[in-house]
Amino acid sequence: MRNVRGFSVLELIIVIAMVSVLIGLAAPGYLEWRANTTTAEAAQQLASDILGQRTEAKRENAVRRVTAAADSTSYTLESVDDAGNVTDTRVIELPNGTRITAVPSVPRVTPDPTSTSTSPPPPPISGVVFAPPYGTITEPLSTFTVVWASDTSIDRDVNVVGVMGKVVIE
Repeated sequence: MRNVRGFSVLELIIVIAMVSVLIGLAAPGYLEWRANTTTAEAAQQLASDILGQRTEAKRENAVRRVTAAADSTSYTLESVDDAGNVTDTRVIELPNGTRITAVPSVPRVTPDPTSTSTSPPPPPISGVVFAPPYGTITEPLSTFTVVWASDTSIDRDVNVVGVMGKVVIE
């Protein structure tokens, strides 16, 4: 009698079928986990940059902004001089598969009630503005919504709350 080693074709087909079924059962859960994790990572990245802009506004005694366009895959960190001109801009890309769908709208300037100008005020900024000397914000609540691009039900809200600009991720 000869000593046969290895697998038969039938055994190999059965093992491949079993592995395929297990992968088929695990794939949807893995994909949802990946989407949740990446969206949370994007929200955390945005929150960290918002807090960094607030710190820079206090440290440099200058206006700092975080701006974004709705349905974009990036946001912008800006430094603004006393005349309202942007002096430094950094564009930050979100992780692949995520985008920002909702951004707060903040007026560029506070209208002067004693002004007699009839020209309309400049359009609002989509984002949050930190003003010196304490890095305070002009709006009491600003919310950025970060979503998974292919399933918008997977989302995280990045809220900038209070005058001091505390950042909360929900």
